[in-house]
Amino acid sequence: MHKVSYRFEDFEALEQALDAEDTDLAIDDPQVGDGQWLLATFSVGEESTSVAGRVIDRGDALRLTFEERDQLRLRHFANGNGRPSVRSLVPAEQTLPPGSCALVVSASAPVANIVGKLIEGWGASVRSVGSVEDALDVLRQAPIDVIVLDSLLPGLGCGDLCQALSRSENDNRPCVLLLGQDPTCADAHAALAAGADDFVQKPFRAQELRARLVGLLEHRLCG
Repeated sequence: MHKVSYRFEDFEALEQALDAEDTDLAIDDPQVGDGQWLLATFSVGEESTSVAGRVIDRGDALRLTFEERDQLRLRHFANGNGRPSVRSLVPAEQTLPPGSCALVVSASAPVANIVGKLIEGWGASVRSVGSVEDALDVLRQAPIDVIVLDSLLPGLGCGDLCQALSRSENDNRPCVLLLGQDPTCADAHAALAAGADDFVQKPFRAQELRARLVGLLEHRLCG
């Protein structure tokens, strides 16, 4: 997982940089190319946060651009609202934190197979189920670090699963990454409103999926 770091003297300097660059930041790294997804870490003193970003060739230079939801997270961090402390626990040769366990919830066998094999290739163990009901059974039996949740499911919807996680008394709640065609559709909106942590649009790019999973798991381990 390729990473890039930005360090600022204080939160005001970060906020000024975001205002000046409109969160489309310069990147000077010969190892990255147009269209590549990577994890960007923003540090202020001992505090830091990480978000996924995509490299884009603007013609005169490479820039790092962010989805709107990630721009909002950076603004939230720069404004000092609940600044998370995120220190990278993933060594350079490791993609996902060692020992991580993912649960893939999808009624589509091809989607579950592709996502599962990708996550296994990135160093985590994977379990797959085809419904929210089965997912809840797994969560009662074994610890899960991250749930990759397909927005199209039979029976209970993805919003129901997120609500159940929110009501749980388990302090070690898994993070939830939603896969869907459109973040504004009813199922996706319900899941995000109920506490899903992030969204990746289908058809997804493996680099983006990996970057967002790394970011979620790093936040969870440091939280």
